[in-house]
Amino acid sequence: MLRPPPVQAGPSIKEAAAALRQKRELAEQARLGVAPARLEDLRSLSLFSGHDVLSVVVLEERLRALQDEPRPALREWVQGSLTLVRTITSRDVCLHLSVLTQVERAARQARLAVPLMRAVTEREAAVLVFEGVIARVKAAKVVRRGQRVWSVTLDGAAYRLDARTGEVLGTAFTPVGLHVHRHSM
Repeated sequence: MLRPPPVQAGPSIKEAAAALRQKRELAEQARLGVAPARLEDLRSLSLFSGHDVLSVVVLEERLRALQDEPRPALREWVQGSLTLVRTITSRDVCLHLSVLTQVERAARQARLAVPLMRAVTEREAAVLVFEGVIARVKAAKVVRRGQRVWSVTLDGAAYRLDARTGEVLGTAFTPVGLHVHRHSM
């Protein structure tokens, strides 16, 4: 006569619940490690918290490529972005890819700017003006050159520029904003 194999006792209800709980925790940890990081970016030109996803390694490489740009405000923006990137623990990050692309494009346009084709005088400052897809160096008439503020006129419009950064005072940083060209600083 054949006997059925002995019945083996399975895990108790408590052990099964504990194993299931552990599997759920591992799945949640794996999910969190894969989920893109969301950073709070309170700057006027916010790079993070967008709906696009990019690898942290790729983002860091793209930002490092902008680190040596001659424009002080752009370098400060890049340094702030790199500081935030260093806090990320996941592989990917949510960001505004259009902002990163705009900053990269503006830096490239500034490097390839149409030159003034003449030397600026003592009463002038070379400013970089973005016109669509190109940047152009123009001569602005210096009204006053103080230690903290420069007052200039360009094409009939008056501008007050920060003497340290060359950016227009009273406006938020924008990659395609008028600013003093690096050779006039």
